Amino acid sequence: MSGRQNCYMWIFASVYGTDKPLILYEYQPSRGGYNCRNFLGADFSGYLMTDGFSGYNKMENAKRLTCADHVRRKWFEAIRNKSGPLNYEDPAVVGFMAINKIYQEENLLKGLDPDIIKVKRLEKEKPNWDAFKEWLEKLDPAGGSALRKAVNYTLNNWDKLMRYLEDGRLPLSNAAAERCAKSYATIRKNMLFHDTSRGARSACYHQVSY
Repeated sequence: MSGRQNCYMWIFASVYGTDKPLILYEYQPSRGGYNCRNFLGADFSGYLMTDGFSGYNKMENAKRLTCADHVRRKWFEAIRNKSGPLNYEDPAVVGFMAINKIYQEENLLKGLDPDIIKVKRLEKEKPNWDAFKEWLEKLDPAGGSALRKAVNYTLNNWDKLMRYLEDGRLPLSNAAAERCAKSYATIRKNMLFHDTSRGARSACYHQVSY
């Protein structure tokens, strides 16, 4: 914590809408994937939503989910590299808008029973995803381009991206956990003893509601 080494605060959050929502901050001196395995256990076989960090591959028995926010961000980065007004025939824009359409459908499901959410997702969202993938597999962007990175990231994580369709309790994104990270980063500046490992550990355990 002195600035001479990188230290990390891991965040473990329960699914939004559970009876007893939990957010746990755990200080660790490294980003190694074994930290997640040590916390959840090597035999953990539940659903686990993460970003694309390869360290999570150590969770061999977990049912991995990819956050759709991270996928959409890749497409936004492909658009951001363009100059001038948006061209709605540009593949980067088409892909970004296709994912936004999924989010629009998802917003209509807030507050519904998980069983109903699953049915509605399969009825409304899955056909859009299927059409998106069919279009996606026909693209052949230039190697090294932001568009190529967006296409590869999406296809490489496709199965994990679609896993949220299995259960209406599963989120489309891990935005809730990311908001927790931002909240922690904000209050960290006001923590008097946060510049030591002991201080960081004493500050990181919290049980809160969303």
